Amino acid sequence: MENLSPELRVLYEKRLWHELTEKLMELDGQTLNSIWSQITQFSERLNQIKLVLLAVKASETQDSAEARKFLESVEATEHQAGLLLRVNIAKKALSQGSVSEAQTILDDNQAEIERMTDLDSVLYSHLYGALAQLNKSVGNPELFYKYSLQFLAYTPPEDVPNREELAFQLGIAVLSAETIYNLGELLEQPILKSLEGSANAWLHELLHLFNEGKVSEIQQRFPNLPKELQTEQLMRKARILAMMEHIFSKSSWVLSFSELAQVMHVGEEEVEWLLMKAMALGLLEGKIDEVSKQVTIKWLQPKVLDIQRLSVLQSRISDWKVRVKEVLNYLEDQSKEILS
Repeated sequence: MENLSPELRVLYEKRLWHELTEKLMELDGQTLNSIWSQITQFSERLNQIKLVLLAVKASETQDSAEARKFLESVEATEHQAGLLLRVNIAKKALSQGSVSEAQTILDDNQAEIERMTDLDSVLYSHLYGALAQLNKSVGNPELFYKYSLQFLAYTPPEDVPNREELAFQLGIAVLSAETIYNLGELLEQPILKSLEGSANAWLHELLHLFNEGKVSEIQQRFPNLPKELQTEQLMRKARILAMMEHIFSKSSWVLSFSELAQVMHVGEEEVEWLLMKAMALGLLEGKIDEVSKQVTIKWLQPKVLDIQRLSVLQSRISDWKVRVKEVLNYLEDQSKEILS
């Protein structure tokens, strides 16, 4: 154990395995790489999940091929640790460009991990982080967004790498994804604050404009957006979100085409098509009356409520309570007349 520091050597000689593991976790990847041959001599004594995490950190100092070979040589004696190891081997395969192989490994491990209970949260963190990377590489913004949010749910904020870059990628993904309209989930993520005051602060502002249904402001910014966002789909999303925001704020869900046309900044002849598109996406349910040119909304997709929207909801509940009380008073009066 000549390569171990005096402090690590003392812990090893005293067989203080927990303390030794925690001290090893504090080391950087380069140092771990240099003493790995010593670590393997007592690796079965260590917490196996943390052993894999140590190996992953050590592999980060190696190129993709070497790192994968290194991780494949690690022997984890506990099942959860073995799953964690295979997830990280899949990440190395992905970094080598072996997308189909990474997909196969992750699919197998995801099925097993999601069947099990009482797993270490780090296992979910690494799994969903890997799945997010995989779907980003194949250009699937919906699944990249889904698995990134799951990754953030299981990962302490201080352990999230490249926070601003991830926040930027999530912002682009949620705007590009055809089926994602609940932007409130992302806006509630602490990671999004990393965009404030940065070169990408415009994206943070744009997400809020979409969430609030500010079509005219989005139209003004449209020519200055990155080319990947200058699409017809983006403006369609802005208009549908504006319609949903307007419906949510109304006490009556019977709306005319002319009213919705003003909200969405489109011609009245486009309203029915946008309504049908929203219904096809499962964002709302209702009945369109082509003759009277109006729509009756029966259901609207739930969304994350901020303070402003909670105030609207509180106001509507208060109005409902007043109406219920009026009905009760009327029924009491009528019952007295009948009894008399």
